[in-house]
Amino acid sequence: YYKTEGFYDEELLVIVYTFTNNSNNTISFSDAIEDKLFQNGVELDLYIAANIQGQVDIRDSFKELQPGASFDVPRAYVLNFDTPSTINIEVKKEDGTGETLQCTFEIE
Repeated sequence: YYKTEGFYDEELLVIVYTFTNNSNNTISFSDAIEDKLFQNGVELDLYIAANIQGQVDIRDSFKELQPGASFDVPRAYVLNFDTPSTINIEVKKEDGTGETLQCTFEIE
């Protein structure tokens, strides 16, 4: 992860997922995965922008991958509070099967 600024100087947290299509069908990250980020217990908004400083492109979430292919998918979120703070990530399959994976870390 890393921090950057949005178009209007918003403080953004960027999470980079390495998405591997382990299914038998062509699918995108956005169709396969549901992710939520929380800062100090409050959900963060996904930052919707075509391109952020040449680093983050929301369209990467929609690129389809054939079975077995992998691709790094950066996702930017608008931070709610000044840092330092606790970030919690919840990730699960979009179809609701499987477990919810969680990760917690501190940001400065």
